[in-house]
Amino acid sequence: MGYERLIAIPMFLGVVPDVLKTIYAAGGIVKIATGEIIIREGEINQHMYMVLSGELAVSLPSNANRYSQVIIATRRQGECLGEYSFLDHQRAGATVTAKQPAELFKISHAAFNRILESDTDLERVLYKNLLVSLVERLRANDAELDLFRPI
Repeated sequence: MGYERLIAIPMFLGVVPDVLKTIYAAGGIVKIATGEIIIREGEINQHMYMVLSGELAVSLPSNANRYSQVIIATRRQGECLGEYSFLDHQRAGATVTAKQPAELFKISHAAFNRILESDTDLERVLYKNLLVSLVERLRANDAELDLFRPI
């Protein structure tokens, strides 16, 4: 099975099969073991990942300024990782660790950018899909914060 696995990824909603084949050929599938770190806070991240299976924890690990690890999110099938670094070219703001065995589609930021720069319609669709995903996360975070408002 190949590029078809990308069809279920919301970021690729509206992308035609021939373009999905190009994206798939520019990346690869990686298998991650439980406990394996995919992205480390503070380090340069040069890849974007799409979760094909498994569950990953996004956390702020303990350090000199942080008493203990803080898990800030869980990523599951269909969700992206590394998109912040892709968009802002900054070091990773969190650590991502596999909570269970996982399969990810991995593509370098450079390869992804080359594909987007060659097709402005694709670029528009993917950035819109990415924006929708990020807004959904913000809304979910807002709803979670509402639980802590005083009555």
